[in-house]
Formats: sequence, structure tokens, C-alpha cells
Amino acid sequence: MTKFTFQGTGQTVGGSSGAGAALLIIGAVILLGSGAAAAIAAAVVVAIIVLAVVVVLSAAGLIAYLIWRARRDVAPSRRGIVPAPVVHQLAAPERPAIPQHLHLHFDGADPAAVAEILRRHQAE
Repeated sequence: MTKFTFQGTGQTVGGSSGAGAALLIIGAVILLGSGAAAAIAAAVVVAIIVLAVVVVLSAAGLIAYLIWRARRDVAPSRRGIVPAPVVHQLAAPERPAIPQHLHLHFDGADPAAVAEILRRHQAE
């Protein structure tokens, strides 16, 4: 590139530092497709993807932490928590007023044996 110098001022315009040329050479090598250049390009792409994932996950974690912190500092009465319903205890079932009925069948049994069974049952 051509450099222009203004007379008497010492200023030059149009000079290059070589960084643009280096980028142009690196781009040309990548486009030509050499094996090493392709590996370097793939590594750069992977590094950029990993960096983007780390940044996104860090931002999501920070947002989650700030939300947790904001909710933790709010009083429980202002959080909108609904109290549990009151459970009423039911009375225990009462015993029936009528005594239980005993119904026995002794078809074809000896009357003396039936009398003994009934006597034992009444004794209980």
C-alpha cells in the first residue's frame, strides 16, 4: 500500500500495520482447504460454540438466582400462599342401642345338645 506524507507535518496516511494482511492470508489458507487449516477452523468454531453455551447458561443461572433471591425475601403473607383447609374431626361411631341378634339353626340336633349350647351362650 502506498504511504502519503504531508510535508512539514510528519504525518503519514494510508500505511498498514500488517494485521489486515495476516487475516487475509489466514482466510485464504482456510479457503484453500489444507488439513491443518481445516482442523484449526473446526477448533475455532467449536470454541465459539462452547463459549456461547457457557455465556447462555451463566445468564440463565444468574436470572434464576435473582428470581429465587427476590422470592425468598418476600414475606410469606405476601407470597400468595393459600393456607391448608381446616380438617374437622368426626365423632366416633356410636354402638347401636339394639343388642345384636343371634340367629342359630340346629336342624336335626339333639335337644339336650341345643340346650347346653344355649346355656353356654347365655353365660358369656
